[in-house]
Amino acid sequence: MRLYREFSPTQFDCKGLALPDRQDWIVAPVSQTRDSEAIDASNFAVTLSQLGGESDTVEMHRFGHWGPGWFEIIIIDPTDTARVAIAEDIESALSDYPVLDDSDVSNREYEAYLADWEHWASHDLAELLQKELGLSDTATYRLWDADVPLREFYEGQLAGETWSENNTLSPMRAAVARCTRAMMARFLRQYRRPSKVGATIGDL
Repeated sequence: MRLYREFSPTQFDCKGLALPDRQDWIVAPVSQTRDSEAIDASNFAVTLSQLGGESDTVEMHRFGHWGPGWFEIIIIDPTDTARVAIAEDIESALSDYPVLDDSDVSNREYEAYLADWEHWASHDLAELLQKELGLSDTATYRLWDADVPLREFYEGQLAGETWSENNTLSPMRAAVARCTRAMMARFLRQYRRPSKVGATIGDL
């Protein structure tokens, strides 16, 4: 681990930026940025937790940055030998395996997966299905309906490999290629509005 006066987020940044009273504090072996994915965010949170959270001898600092927008680090008072020892153990563990808590990473990845489905992936899937199957605008709008479990349909009947934020759309396209108009009609029939009769292939 390094002293803060020796630390810079990249080779293009000044070492020991600001924090004049913390130049001799120790920088924990984790950091995160605005663009951090699940592993870095998890390692950062787990490290802070193992250090007992912020205290008189453990501080978290955020700095603006020209690259990722901001970055965060954890620094430790070198006189707190117990927490320095914890940080050293964390550094040793990360040198053998890049994840401190697999379960935490898995939970974060799943939360990101659900958030992406809500924000954009469901719309992308609906548009791909419309293009592949020639669905009507009405059928496509129904796929966007919050009451229609499109993600469950994708995971249960179409997906050969799970989509994730790190993948391109190719797994989703492959899943859509496995869908037929008959499968789509059966799916939508379950969520037909009460005032109408069941969906048929012709309705699509």
